[in-house]
Amino acid sequence: GTAVSVARQSAQDGIVADADAANAALRSIGTLSDQIIAAQARGDSIAGLEDARDGQVQIVGNLTGAQFLRQSNGDVLAVAGGVLLPLRGGSGPLVIQVATLLPNTPPSAVPRVTVGGVDITGSLTKGRIGANLALRDKVLPGVQAGLDGLAQGLASGFAGAGLALFTDPTGAVPSGPGSAQAIRVSDA
Repeated sequence: GTAVSVARQSAQDGIVADADAANAALRSIGTLSDQIIAAQARGDSIAGLEDARDGQVQIVGNLTGAQFLRQSNGDVLAVAGGVLLPLRGGSGPLVIQVATLLPNTPPSAVPRVTVGGVDITGSLTKGRIGANLALRDKVLPGVQAGLDGLAQGLASGFAGAGLALFTDPTGAVPSGPGSAQAIRVSDA
């Protein structure tokens, strides 16, 4: 149970770090795109600027699964999970709160990823952020529920046979969310 809790917190921390990295790359893409638009309008070479932007595009793609659509003026549009990601602005478009998750924190109570105040957590299914969201919100809570059920069933089975072998810290048979973390050999 503790290992699952640690893995879930690691996924949460990864989402926050990856959102910061994606935001930095998105801002860089916006800056480079502005330079490309200006250089293209002047008739200057844009190859070096495009190479630099392509590197940032790859970072965002790996983190979010975003697709990039080139525009005729030299700009690009970034779309992740059907959501348009802004490329220009002081802070990045992806916002997620830093949080410490308790072992029984339900998926509905974890921090959401937003863009402009709109929750896009369910739309981010690709890239490293999507993988960490799936771990944090689906896979690991399912594993935790299975471990809790196992701990509860084990303790209840012994208790039903008249043996209070496994209890929680209060001496009761563990039950409900967090049972895997609470189960221990009875003091008796």
